[in-house]
Amino acid sequence: MPSPSPSSVPGLSVVIPFYNEEANLISVLAELRTLLDHLGSTYEVLAINDGSKDSTTSLLNDLIPSWPELQPIHLPTNQGQAAAIWAGFQACTSPLVAVLDGDGQNDPSALPAMIDHLEKTGTDMVTGVRAKRQDSWLRKRMSRVANNVRQFFLKDGVSDSGCALKVMRREVISAFLPLRTLYSFMPALAVSAGFSVVEVPVVHRPRTAGTSSYGLIAMLWRPAVDMLGIWWFGQRRFRTLGRPQATASNESISSQPWFWILPIMIFFLLGHRGLNEPDEGRYAEIAREMAVSGDWLVPHLNGFEHFQKPPLIYWATALSFKLFGFTEWAARLPSALAAWGTVILTFFLTRRKWDATRAHVACTMLISMLGLFISARLLIPDTTMAFWIIASITALSFERRGWFFVCMGLGFLTKGPMAIVVPLAAAVGRSLSGARRKNWPWVTGLLVTLLISLSWFLIMAAQKPELFDYFLRYELVERFASTSHGRSRPWWFFLPVLLVALLPWTISLPKLIKKTWLQLKSRNLSPRQGLLVGWVLIPLVILSLAGSKLPTYILPLLPGLAIGLSAFWTNPRRTLTFAMPAIATWIAIIALSGPGNDSLGRQASLRNLSATLSALLHEKPAEVFVCGTRAHGLEFYLQQLVSTTRPEGDIVLPLSSPDNLRVYKNAKDCLSHFASVNAYGIMRRDTFDRYFAPDHWEIITTNGDFALVSHSPSPLSN
Repeated sequence: MPSPSPSSVPGLSVVIPFYNEEANLISVLAELRTLLDHLGSTYEVLAINDGSKDSTTSLLNDLIPSWPELQPIHLPTNQGQAAAIWAGFQACTSPLVAVLDGDGQNDPSALPAMIDHLEKTGTDMVTGVRAKRQDSWLRKRMSRVANNVRQFFLKDGVSDSGCALKVMRREVISAFLPLRTLYSFMPALAVSAGFSVVEVPVVHRPRTAGTSSYGLIAMLWRPAVDMLGIWWFGQRRFRTLGRPQATASNESISSQPWFWILPIMIFFLLGHRGLNEPDEGRYAEIAREMAVSGDWLVPHLNGFEHFQKPPLIYWATALSFKLFGFTEWAARLPSALAAWGTVILTFFLTRRKWDATRAHVACTMLISMLGLFISARLLIPDTTMAFWIIASITALSFERRGWFFVCMGLGFLTKGPMAIVVPLAAAVGRSLSGARRKNWPWVTGLLVTLLISLSWFLIMAAQKPELFDYFLRYELVERFASTSHGRSRPWWFFLPVLLVALLPWTISLPKLIKKTWLQLKSRNLSPRQGLLVGWVLIPLVILSLAGSKLPTYILPLLPGLAIGLSAFWTNPRRTLTFAMPAIATWIAIIALSGPGNDSLGRQASLRNLSATLSALLHEKPAEVFVCGTRAHGLEFYLQQLVSTTRPEGDIVLPLSSPDNLRVYKNAKDCLSHFASVNAYGIMRRDTFDRYFAPDHWEIITTNGDFALVSHSPSPLSN
């Protein structure tokens, strides 16, 4: 296509996207034409019809005979605002290009002043910032969050990049990329290429007709994900027009990208996966029954009293269910909030004991660690206990004596003794390194800690004296000193667990070990270094000696290790550059985790299996039982109680007669009872093959190691 001759090139190209804006189109274009005709310069208006399904096409075509400067471009299908703007950019011919929305909210009267500012100052792009924005409170709040993310993360210096009203030199278009979210990142892409961008206030008007096509995904999550790619592109791109690097205050918690990546890491796709067995299904079902029954003192699992864990995690989850409903997202919300709080407290603690730069580095490392990422997305008490532990250690560092003891008690009430062991170990490490604690009420404080820690246990034991022996012997002494809980591992078990949990920062662990060893050998630990050694080393030794071991037990150590490892990564930008591939990898794993459910075996979610069973029960009600396995997610998804075998019922106290009718000794007992009635059973495949297959039961569907079985593969037959 030949280039237009200089005499035929208009002075200004105006690009306007339209999608189903028949109610606004005529008034918007009429107002624009009146303005441009008095501008004193030639112009062209590129009206991009983005596959509208209303009368936008015919309205634009009807205007062509009376307005030769109007050039409609009709896209065959709706591709989004960014694609429409991109089509206009490819078609424009003028040295200056203006962009505005087709909904009538942009006041085109600002264009002359913006063009004048661009020409007088030599700026490459002038973008509007909406003064007195005329949108709903929620829309403004969402936009404010998105703009803060972009401004601090991409350093584009723009406070309202979502404002569509822009004027730029045509060469700026060469900096853009054909992204679905281009409208959000024009200033950032221009700045990354070395072009100058300034903001000027513009009038924003309320929408008087039509409806917006933007929702939460379009305004928040999709730009947030694309922002990671824009940031990476900006780091790799060479600049032909040099520009000074933007700087940010090291003192502000919101001055570094990790603060804005944190909600993406923690909350993005939080409810994407089904609840995994056995832990998530169990904890969610206990909290569901608590929320439904209103009994906030005695936890129940499948209708049976359940005393294996203290109740704080159940209280938090039940409250989340009350507020947001019985969903996976609500079930995991307490863990996500606890992980969020852990990172924030890591920042304040590190800034207090070292400096703001190291605090930013430590938090960047912590949020990108695989261990924290996983724990934030699991309904387990360990994540919440880790929060109370770092809250206690932070209180210790800030000399908040009362909170130190209270947070230890709340941590114990969440999971158990490690909530007291870790903060006390940190205090001991600091004291042995020379720090002095003056006038600390240790006796009184520890009594307060024990009062909070044991309050629920003492209330339960007072009501049911037989629980005293259960709590003291089985849940406390035997959990640490014996292998009766079936979690026996070799003493070195937590070493490979830490290597995986610290990814991608495992590469710096040898340096930290060497440095710590030399300091211990020379007895040259400062109080703050002693705090870290006590925080990590003493609990790690205790955990390694314990008879019961699970990978999640090392979660409280991760913030301390992040602070220690941050000594070898002194540049926040370099740290983030290394962290970003890990962050992208963890998010991608979550996004693609659905098809991998069956590979989890006994940890697989029962969501799909429960949906199949629910449909069958809707057609014809029948009894449901679980045999020889823990599958409490089934009760959560069905929202009903089921029959079960005794070892998997976690039954501590004698049952009442009605409850006892739902409990069977073993698989043979189940088979004997349900052989003559309509029933569906949930069991592992090996249990089915051994006991049920010979009696002509058949598998309907499977999830991981779990099988849904009945007397026939279709609706029940006697």
